[in-house]
Amino acid sequence: MQSWDPAQSITENADWSVCTTWLIRQNLYYLIDVLRFRAEHPELVRKVIEETRRRSPNLVLIEAVGHGKALCDDVARRTACRIMPVKPSGDTDIIAPAASHSLKNHLFFYSLLI
Repeated sequence: MQSWDPAQSITENADWSVCTTWLIRQNLYYLIDVLRFRAEHPELVRKVIEETRRRSPNLVLIEAVGHGKALCDDVARRTACRIMPVKPSGDTDIIAPAASHSLKNHLFFYSLLI
């Protein structure tokens, strides 16, 4: 599975676009890759397509806020991957503790061998 959080801008002070790639086996979560970069929309679409070809995820989650909505549509038109738009249900102050709680309740591993 891949999860994409596209940045809304490429300015120096803007957030980065981030992709995490996960292997999920028997309710164990393995973080196998993290990408962080700044790119305008056309390059971001190319990067998502490149990474889905490289990793062959069974599901691609894309945060569908702002530019992410168009990213979902563009990637879905150009790949056979199953794309799932995701809309966050709160701001970072709400999401981070919820994610932290989820990680505490599952076994989580980071692979040093990519």
